[in-house]
Amino acid sequence: MAELEKFKSAEDEFRKKYFQRNREAEENRQKESRAATRIQSWFRACKVRAYLRYDLFDICKVNLPLKNVI
Repeated sequence: MAELEKFKSAEDEFRKKYFQRNREAEENRQKESRAATRIQSWFRACKVRAYLRYDLFDICKVNLPLKNVI
């Protein structure tokens, strides 16, 4: 009978640790997801800025000769 109580106690402890680890893993997953989203957003913004910078530069190069004509 004492062994059964010991086993139940060990099982309860195992369950507590199991759910604690899962809770911590889920919290970390959410933090990592937010961090990844911020990094991706920053990277996309850099790409868009670079695209606009060179796109506007090309537009200015094309329009410069037209300014002299008009």
